[in-house]
This record gives sequence, structure tokens and C-alpha cells, in this order.
Amino acid sequence: MNRSFVFRILLFLFIHGLCWTGARAQFIPDPGMRNWLNGLAPGCVDGNGILDPQHPDLLLVEDASIFVNWQDLTGIQYLTNLRRLVMSHGTFPFLPAFPDSLEVLEMFTVPYATLPPLPPKLRVLRASTGYSFQGFQHPFPETLDTLDLSTLSPMNSLQGLNEGLRFLRLSCDSVNGLGPLPSTLQDLLLSTAQLECLPPLPIGLQTFLGGVPNVPCLPNMPAACTFSPFVPTSVCTIVDPCASAFGAITGAIHVDWNGNGVQDDPLFQVPVGHVAAQPGATVSGLDANGRFYLGVDVGTYQVLPTVNLQHMGSVSPASHVTSVNTALAVDSLNDFLVTLLPNVTDLQVEAYVSLSRPGFNTSISFVARNVGSLPVSGSLQFAFDPIQDYQWSVPAADLVQGSSAVWDFTGLQPGHADTWACVLSTPATVAPGTPIQFMAELVTNDPDATPQDNVRTITDVVVAAIDPNDKRVNPDTISPAEVLAGVPLTYTIRYQNTGTTAAERVVITDTLPPGLDVQTFQYIMASHPCTWSIQDGVLHFVHENIMLPDSTSDPEGSQGFVQFRISPVPGLMLGDEVHNVANIYFDFNEPVITEPAVLVVTEALGVEDKEREQLLITPNPVRDRLMLHGAFGAWLQVDVLDGLGRRVTGLVGDVRSGLDVSTLAPGVYQLLATTKDGRRMVATFIRE
Repeated sequence: MNRSFVFRILLFLFIHGLCWTGARAQFIPDPGMRNWLNGLAPGCVDGNGILDPQHPDLLLVEDASIFVNWQDLTGIQYLTNLRRLVMSHGTFPFLPAFPDSLEVLEMFTVPYATLPPLPPKLRVLRASTGYSFQGFQHPFPETLDTLDLSTLSPMNSLQGLNEGLRFLRLSCDSVNGLGPLPSTLQDLLLSTAQLECLPPLPIGLQTFLGGVPNVPCLPNMPAACTFSPFVPTSVCTIVDPCASAFGAITGAIHVDWNGNGVQDDPLFQVPVGHVAAQPGATVSGLDANGRFYLGVDVGTYQVLPTVNLQHMGSVSPASHVTSVNTALAVDSLNDFLVTLLPNVTDLQVEAYVSLSRPGFNTSISFVARNVGSLPVSGSLQFAFDPIQDYQWSVPAADLVQGSSAVWDFTGLQPGHADTWACVLSTPATVAPGTPIQFMAELVTNDPDATPQDNVRTITDVVVAAIDPNDKRVNPDTISPAEVLAGVPLTYTIRYQNTGTTAAERVVITDTLPPGLDVQTFQYIMASHPCTWSIQDGVLHFVHENIMLPDSTSDPEGSQGFVQFRISPVPGLMLGDEVHNVANIYFDFNEPVITEPAVLVVTEALGVEDKEREQLLITPNPVRDRLMLHGAFGAWLQVDVLDGLGRRVTGLVGDVRSGLDVSTLAPGVYQLLATTKDGRRMVATFIRE
């Protein structure tokens, strides 16, 4: 087309404002497009290539097909009432905007690198056979219901899928990344050889067909979904997922338990600690071999170990700096070696007690751990409430007398643990609400470095009925002074498989609320082997291959628990409440959500508050020896905390001779005293 002809056309439009029906006329540059438009609406384009957008027949076009190989599709956008468009065999390099009215777009043999913005009312998009298509650069409209893509290359990622999408077919071998799937998706037809991990599948997904040969496992399994034989049926674990869109940092913490300078028995049985990656909010616990797994994005991280052993001599190195340069990359060279102070005797005891009901049994679990550096022999002495009766234990008790039982142990090695299980019965005549008390104590001939953790006291009440899946916090009330002192809270999550068959996998998730200090988290114990991690403030416990029986076939064996400790944040004030629930997943079922465990900051503690008022310490201020007075008997567990909440001294046992504080630096201290029946008292003193 020569310039003089174009000039005449423009001059004609300018002078006459050519407009047949009040809308501005449009110039259609490509003769092929003019002919196609005139085929739809004869006479809508004149001999000079001028289109009347308001031509009556053009406004009636709602469905059109175009088989085209010309260079320019300008004019398609003026079909303002077009609802369905089928395009095929295009070789044109330029594609204008589609009409806003378009609801269905089907494109076969797609010759361009991307598409213009999609129409706002589009419901169905089908595109196939494109060998230069790079991907979608504009958002999918909210109205899109069906997306069908096949043989589009070199597109390698599909992201930004809209909520409202119900059908997705993706058959493109070049795709190696698939973004989050919308919760509305019902049918997924997926066939790609490059994809190695799937995003979480929507709970309402009904059909998953196709083949993903390099995807080893599913992130989850919707209950009502039908799968094709070429889709994996195993579910990825949290700790050991499939090769996902994340990279990973792995390694292990080794402990030199006997001081010989080398890694000892890797199967240690004490919770040594955990590992964190910074920046970020990912924390990993250790498995029985001391190994950890941190799922991270691409980037550079500092890997920091936290060792919960009080007698640690050193950890080498103090940290690792590692880079994950590409998605799916794994850096596995991040081991740490922990040495202990020599010649230290230190045991600690943990205890779990199930709820007590009239006419039913109560299960108790004990763990004695050697966290020192010397072998230890001794006994576990258990005092239970006189209203309950001893039934049996594993292993059998060495002595049962009245309301107490004793188990002896010999040569417990550093890093190892002994466990016991005991069953008591509660007579049917005991009234619900009756208080009950338990105390477990480790006794040895050798002085223990930290005797305060050799005793665990548990107070509870008899209940009329129980929820088989619940979460509890102990204590459930604390004072503002205890908040400032960082008093640890013990959380217990109980679960029971009330289904009709064994559960192969149990996962517990717990979003830790702002009132709890994540940095103080400590894993205590569990009924079954598990791994744990914290990801963005969400705590995960994973029991793989647990094979938990159902409650009908095995009422006792169908139950389990996990325990952890965590401190409140210092900013909690009088009257504050901290609510916390757990989500318990049995296999692929919807989670069982527990009732909240509620922690209350209050001074109104009833009987316990009266005991608190009866604690008197003299002299105050003090220089050498602090005397404790009150209606609590001779035995106490006493902890003295400095201004940062750190334990600086204390004792467990007879307090009638007082507490030596002569070695403390001058300042203000908090004294926490706990009786054998679990009552707590708090006082403040000044060391001169």
C-alpha cells in the first residue's frame, strides 16, 4: 500500500468524520481480514478497507471460526458481541486485543510467544500446538472456568491460576513448574515428563488423570478423588518430601558422649536440640540418627544449631553458611560435632499421665534420660494418688508398696534413656472433680548436676468423660511474675484413631499463637517415633508408618500423644489469654481439630494463691543464706532466676537449712518454689 493512498484515506476520514451509525469507522489493513469480516457481515468493510463497527449484521455475530494465514488480525476486536471464537492455522505475528464480550476462545496451532490480556468474561480457554509460546504474561480472568493447554512449548511454568477454575488440562512436556492450584478445582488432567513435584491438591478435587512419571509422591490425597493408574498413590512426608519446588539443607548433629573425640553411637535417645536456617522461619528437629532436613527457597543461609544439653563443652562449627543456588538443589554437608564437659552426672525424668475416669484405667509413661557424660545407676520412684490402684507395668516394678512403685536401672549410658509404662485404675466410686496427684523422682547415689529436673509432679482431676483427641497445657494459669520469669509451659496433645481401620500415618499441626515464644520450644517426648519441624510458626509432628490400630479392635493401642515445652512471651499482661488448638490428621482424612488449650495470666488462683501468699523469705535483702518459711513442709523444688529469666541456682529437697545465695551477683532475683503436690509459689528478693 503506497503512502499517497493512505494519505487519501486519512484525509477522507478527517474531512467527513465518516461514521455510518454514530461509531467511528476503523481501517482494516489486511485484505484477508477484510474478506473474512465481509463474509460474516456483507458490506461491513468497504472497498477502501474502512469498517463500520456498528453494521447491523456485524453486531449479530456471536460465534465465529477463523482459518487464517495472513499477517494482521486487526479488526477482530470490533466484534463487540462475539462470545465464541475458534482460531486455527495462524501464521500472523500480530494479535490485537480480543473483544471484551468473548466467553470461549479455542486456538489451534498457536504461532505467537504470548497472548494479549484475556477478555474479562472469558470462561473457556483452549490452546494447543505452539512451538514458540513462552507462557502467559497477563492474569487469568476471575471468570475462567476451563483451561485446556496442550503441546505448548517452550512454556516451562504455569502460574497464577485463578480461584473459580474448575477444570485444568495441562499436557505440555516442557512444563517443570506448576503454581498453586485453586481451591475450586474439580478435575485435573496432567501429563508432563518434566514436573517433579506437585502443589497441594484441592480438598474438593474429584478427578486426577494423566501421567507424571517424575513425580514420586502426592502432597496430599483428597478423599473423594479418582486417580488414574499413572498417578503416584503415596503421600509425601513433611520431613522428607518429594523433590519439590524448594531446595533443601540437610546434615546431622553428632555428640561425643564419652569424650573420646569422635562421633559415638548415632542412635542417641535424648532430644539433643534442633537446627534453624536464617534468614527465614524454618526449624527442624532431629531424627534418631541426629539428622535434620530444612526445606528452603533459593538463597544463602546461615545454619545454626541449638543444643539443649546443659553440659555442652563446644559445638563445632558454630554454624554453616550454605547456598542453595537452584530449585531442587540439596546441600547435605552441614554436620556438627558436640562435645560435653567431662565427668558430669546428670539425669532428667519426664512423665505423661492420661486422663483418669471412674471405672477406667489410667496410663502413665516415664522416661529417664542420661544427659551427662558418665554412666549412671539408680531407681525411678513413683508416688501415685491413694485413691487409685496399681494394676501392672512394663517392665515389672521391682517394688510396689502402698501408693508407690520403684524400678531399678543400672549403667544408663550417656545419651541413652530407659522407659517404663504403668497402668493404674480409678474406682467407679470416685467422684468426677476429685483432685489427684502424681510424682516421679530419679534417685541415684551420685550427686546430680541439676537435681531439679530429677522430679516431675503432675496434678489433675478425675473427669467424667474424655475427648479422645485433645490438647492441654500445664499449668493453665500463671502470674505476671511467672511470665517475666519465663516459666515453661508443658503442652500435651493426645490422639486416638476412632476410625474403622489402622491409620498408617498421623500428622499433627499446631499454629503457635503470638503469646508463645517460639525460640524457647523444646520437644519432650511422644508415644510413638516421630519427627518434628516448625515452618513459619506452624509446628508439625509426623508419625510415619505408625500403623495405629482402630479403637474398636485395640482401645489402648489406638491412642498416642506428643509433648513439648514452651515459654510465654514476656509481654503478656494480667488478664491475657493464650488460645491454642491442634489439627490431627489420620491418613488422608480431614483433620480432627481439638478444643483450645487456654492459658490465663491471673493472680486469682484460689487455693494456689493462698499458698503463694504463705511463702515468706528472710532476710530480704540478703547477703549469704536465704530462709524459706510457709505451710509447705520441708521438701521443695527451688529455682532462682536472674533478670533475664535464667536459672542461676536452686535446690531440690529439704529447705529447712535455707538456700545459699552468697555466690550470686548483687541484684534482684525471682524465686520459684514448687511443692511435691505441684503447688507453686513465687517471691522476689534482693542480693546485696
